[in-house]
Amino acid sequence: MKVLGLKPSGINSAHDLLQFCDAFSLRICQCLVQPEQRRIEISRGPDGKAYEMNSTGAKEVSVTPWPFNKLKFTVSYESRTLSKLVFTSLENFRKEVLLVKVNVETLVFVSSPR
Repeated sequence: MKVLGLKPSGINSAHDLLQFCDAFSLRICQCLVQPEQRRIEISRGPDGKAYEMNSTGAKEVSVTPWPFNKLKFTVSYESRTLSKLVFTSLENFRKEVLLVKVNVETLVFVSSPR
């Protein structure tokens, strides 16, 4: 920490943000956005608040409380689906990943009026 000039509070804050983003991305990539505008918990954010997400339309998501500066933005990401869960080696896993079709997914994040 001293070498990088970081304080423990800054490291903890960055770690909390990383955990929040990890939980959020897992819910999105695992298609856990609930239908019919039902809310699902993301996790506690780095500010200690509990965050939830819900669908507001086809390929549209909102987060409560709204943590972003923009009121609406689009995110694209790639996904791949592997048919196997176990691989004999890291090399075998890498080969399988490269053979699988890449899907490009898009989500629009919108702030819900309160």
